[in-house]
Parts: sequence; C-alpha cells; structure tokens
Amino acid sequence: LGFDHTARTDDSRQAGPVAEVSTDGSRASLASSSYAPPLGDTATTVSTIGGVTKPTVEGSSKLRESDHGILQYASADTQFAPSGDTKLSLSDADLTTTSSDRFATAVSDGAEARLLLAQSAQAQSSPPASQADDLAKLAQKTNNPIGDAWLLIVQNDTTTLDGDAFRETEVINVTKFQPVLSVPVLEGAWNFVIRPVVQVTSVPVDKDVGSLFGAGPSDIAANPGLASIIADPYGRTTGLGDTVLLTLLGPNTDDGWIFAGGISQIFPTASEDVLGQGKYQIGPAGLIVRLGNDYGGFGIEHFNIGALPQQWWSYAGDDDRESTSQMDIQYFINWKATPTTLIGMTPNISINWEAEGGFDDKVALPIGLGMIGLFKLGKLPVRWGTEVQYYLTGPDNVGREWNLRFFIAPIIANPFK
Repeated sequence: LGFDHTARTDDSRQAGPVAEVSTDGSRASLASSSYAPPLGDTATTVSTIGGVTKPTVEGSSKLRESDHGILQYASADTQFAPSGDTKLSLSDADLTTTSSDRFATAVSDGAEARLLLAQSAQAQSSPPASQADDLAKLAQKTNNPIGDAWLLIVQNDTTTLDGDAFRETEVINVTKFQPVLSVPVLEGAWNFVIRPVVQVTSVPVDKDVGSLFGAGPSDIAANPGLASIIADPYGRTTGLGDTVLLTLLGPNTDDGWIFAGGISQIFPTASEDVLGQGKYQIGPAGLIVRLGNDYGGFGIEHFNIGALPQQWWSYAGDDDRESTSQMDIQYFINWKATPTTLIGMTPNISINWEAEGGFDDKVALPIGLGMIGLFKLGKLPVRWGTEVQYYLTGPDNVGREWNLRFFIAPIIANPFK
C-alpha cells in the first residue's frame, strides 16, 4: 500500500486473454478504461491490451472496507498467485491485499479477468500495521526494568537548590550514562541485569571546599587558606562523580507482577572531593513491579506501577570522609495512554539515615509529572522521556526544590539472544 499496484494474467498458468490492472489511490483501472466505484458498488470494466479481443469483466465484485482500512473485493472466480514478496489472501470469496508490494500476478478464468486490487486512503496515511505492532511490543518489553532488551540510557537532571547554606537559589546538574544490559539465564526464563551508572556532575561549590573534609577547628584556625574557603565556598565544579553498579536477577516477562533482587555498589570515582563521597559502599537492591497489558482505560491493566529501592553502607575509603548509610528509591506510576506512550512520574526518593533531625532532614521526597514515548530513528528504536518534579521534603540547610529530567535511550539487540 502506498504504491501503484499492477496485476496481469499469467499465460503460463492458465490460457486466457492478457489484461493489466493498476490502482492509484482508490481508483482502479483495467488497461485503457477505468472505473472508480464507491464502497458497496459493483466494479465493471471492459478493455484489453496488445490487440487481443476485448473480453468483458463481469461486475461480480463488491467493494467494502476491512477492519484494517484496506479495500476488499468479493469475487469467487478470482485466483491470485503471489509475485516476489507480495502477500495476498483469498478466503470465503474475499480478496484482501496484505502487502505494500508493487506487483501481483492473477490467473484469469477463461475469457474473464476479474483482477481486483485497490488501496485505501487510510492505509496510505497510516504506518503499516506490522510496524505499529512491533513498536507496541517493544514498548511493552522495555517497560520491564529487567527485560531482555538492551537500553543505552542517557539521562540529565537539572535541580534547583535552596536553603540556609546558599545566598540564593543554586543549580546542580547531573548527566548519567546508565545502560541496562541483560543476560538470559535459565534458558531465557530469567534475566541477569547489569546497570552501571557513570555520571558527570556540576555543583555550585568551589573544588577547594574538598580541603575542608576531615579538617578540625584547630586545623582551620592554623591555616588561613581554609578559613578563606569557609568565608566564600561558592563557585562551580564540574567533573566525574561516583560510579554505581546495580545487578539484579528476575523473571523475563512483559506483564503482571515482577519481583527481582540483587546487589548495588558505589565506587569512589569522583574527580574532585566535592563531587563524591569518597567511600566504597555496598548493599541490597530489590524490584517490585506490576505491568499492565492494556492501554487507554483506567483499570489496573492500564497502569505500570513499581519501585526499585537500593541501600548502601560504606565499608572502606577515605578515612577523612564520614561513613555513609543511605537509600535511593525510584518509584513509578505511569498510565498507558497508548501502546507506546506513558504519562505519570518516575522520581527518586533520597534518604540519608545518618543525617541529624527528623523526617524532613533525612528524606528528600519528590513527586512529578511527565511523559515517556518511543519512536524510530531510521531503523533504530529510541525510548525517550521528560518529567518535571517537585520536592515535598528536604533538609533546611541544603534542600532540593525543582528538578527537570530528560532521558533518551536507544534500544539495541541483545547479543546473547
């Protein structure tokens, strides 16, 4: 569909007159004569080519529109043989074109050539059904955080900061490369997922502030340079942050309840002290997800909900840096508006168990609203998403207020499948 279709009688299959049929839009023509009947009318045409006596094509073919927007014709006497990659079907005297190939071959019945091909305007303006189905299946598969698709995720978070430690609102920016790489195990029934997170961080703090880590009051009093840093710690430091490595094991499924467990680690790879915590950290990780298998409605099957908690404790690293006990919980609530579009939120809750004070001082809790989609860049499928988040809680001295998140994730074939 989307091309001019051509069909001709095949003398090698069955004797009969030579005739040619082509379609252009919803207009069908047989040789030099043409007739474009409306839906439900009978198609009747008379013509020949090559000087052969003109046969009459009896009007036994009714036009109607199928569920897929492709015009169908009823003709019990017509037989079609595919040419090349063309796929044609004849069932219960209904002939339906099922391919967008340019050519098809017909076998005439005696002197009659009931050659019935057409296309609909709807099919011209819409992508092939198979392509839409493929995108829908891929979107459903990539909804699973431990699915077997490989996603090369690049995510950027721009966060505004406010609090007693700042003279005015400041901004921190973090760009993460976090590919999701799965390896099938147990004959493909489960996936072992590896997700490293390499991040480039930019903070509104001078890099020399790192000299204050581990320094006591006497050290600061004895060193005028340290005192000047305390007097003016502001600036901009950009570089490599700490690296996270998440590993999970769970079932390979596209819908229903999904549970997974594993280990998460943090490595002190920051290029400047102010960009990391200076500690090796490790702890458990888990995943609980409920994936719906429908879209457009408001039942349980029309939502994807779940959470991915990770807990870390420090066990080694810079002795001048404080020990850590912290958790990150990424939760998501997404409505499936279409097979490839999600609307909802996927924020990250941060918890610092070592922080002094109450709930607001320990927990940074955001809510958000955004969209996730899927498109093809040539032959490469790409997942994308954007979201605005607002923090309901956070410490008074350094608190996050707003966050703008954007990600793009090319999807590549799993080399282990």
